[in-house]
Amino acid sequence: MGTVLNVMGPVSPNNIPATAERISSYFPEQTVVSAIFNSYNEPVASQFRENGIEPMFVGDAMGVGQAKFLLDSLLSRRSYDLIHVFGGIVHTPVPQLLSSISGTPVVTRFNGYNNPSEKFPLVSAKLIENELLKRSDAMVFNSYYQMFDILREHGRNPGRRHHVISPGINESGFAPASDEEVDTLRESLGIPSDAFVIGTCQTPRPVKQPQKALDIVSELTPLDGRDVHLVFVGDSEHLPKYKRYGDDIGVTEHVHWVGKQPNSELSLWYSLFDVTFLTSSAESFGMCISESYLCETPCVAFLVGGMADQIQHGETGWLVRPDDTERMTDRIADLLTDDRRRRTFGEDGREYILDNFTLSEASSQYRSMTDSLITP
Repeated sequence: MGTVLNVMGPVSPNNIPATAERISSYFPEQTVVSAIFNSYNEPVASQFRENGIEPMFVGDAMGVGQAKFLLDSLLSRRSYDLIHVFGGIVHTPVPQLLSSISGTPVVTRFNGYNNPSEKFPLVSAKLIENELLKRSDAMVFNSYYQMFDILREHGRNPGRRHHVISPGINESGFAPASDEEVDTLRESLGIPSDAFVIGTCQTPRPVKQPQKALDIVSELTPLDGRDVHLVFVGDSEHLPKYKRYGDDIGVTEHVHWVGKQPNSELSLWYSLFDVTFLTSSAESFGMCISESYLCETPCVAFLVGGMADQIQHGETGWLVRPDDTERMTDRIADLLTDDRRRRTFGEDGREYILDNFTLSEASSQYRSMTDSLITP
């Protein structure tokens, strides 16, 4: 059976159920203890327990939390068969030290690219990242582009310790909505019945380049005599700036900022979109692409991170050279005005995601990886 210590940072309120399900699915045959660098959070604790995970809140990763976590781990003398670091590199020092002391294998999952802050500058992040690449028994990346990007920065080539495993999506939570549901939503937003709808689901911040999404809708409308409306799902402290930009370029009447939406309702939004698109300059995976395809909505995105893994260029969607907004606009226009291709791309995209990126497939790949690390 074995016991796994999972180490991670705070869990986003919107992602609590999905995160708990994902971790428990990665280690279905092991007892999982999850050390969370955060203060006690009842919703997280409850959801983790429901998924058979023992939560342990250890405080701030940038403060005394690291020392407390190390001391508690040493005093408890609890042994683990595997240490799994899920997420940010700021959470890795203690797991690496515990691994060195006990000889326990450690797996580091790179959930994203470095996200430096004032407390944790880029140079420090790079130094720790380099140590992880040297010391981890296995490293998991969300996509091939992400793996090559990170390894290239440190002058390394892919090897047997490097694995590409998608986060995994529970396909049961995403399916095309009915025409009646979509029509009702469209009407509630005041979108004309003959208008095209393009959409994006993201946390609006600089790396996502929301201005480019606004530039695209500005160039697209009108298209073949029909309006094009942009529906923007997501929220952040940066949103007012992007709204002002939309006002400045005159697209306000064609943009719908709907904020964060519950995961349980995302299928309806993806079904509303004729095309889903992403203008990110970096994306370790981009789960919204898989979510969109499961709702049979085709996608267009810049060729970064996990986009190449999920979008089959010319078969299920279009990949565009990064920052080539003009080309992306053309590709979206091609799909909007070709009903048959749009439908085929969406249907084939759903099948591709079901064949490659489900949570059960990710879990199977995890088992293959950990079986070679965990001694029975």
